[in-house]
Amino acid sequence: MSKRRTHSASFKKKVALEAIREELTMAELSRKHQLHASQIKTWKRVLTHESDELFGSKRKGNRGAAASFGLEDKQRDELLRIIGKLQVEKLQVENEFLKKTLS
Repeated sequence: MSKRRTHSASFKKKVALEAIREELTMAELSRKHQLHASQIKTWKRVLTHESDELFGSKRKGNRGAAASFGLEDKQRDELLRIIGKLQVEKLQVENEFLKKTLS
């Protein structure tokens, strides 16, 4: 059994940036760094999605973490409540459908 390799954050960033530049194909990057293409795609996706958060805030310093998290938590909780409600409604509709078709 082979030992699982770990990579530093700087290495992941370097590989992800190379993937974003698209100077080499994914297969060439995989060979060059001895990584699976799906791993490179994952790092690329993380880099592109998290960079939005880095540049999105107009505040300096810690970007007002304490103030912004309260609002985000409230929004997340509200969305989760709505999702839960929709899932319950969907199950009720499915149950009614199954009752009608089986009887």
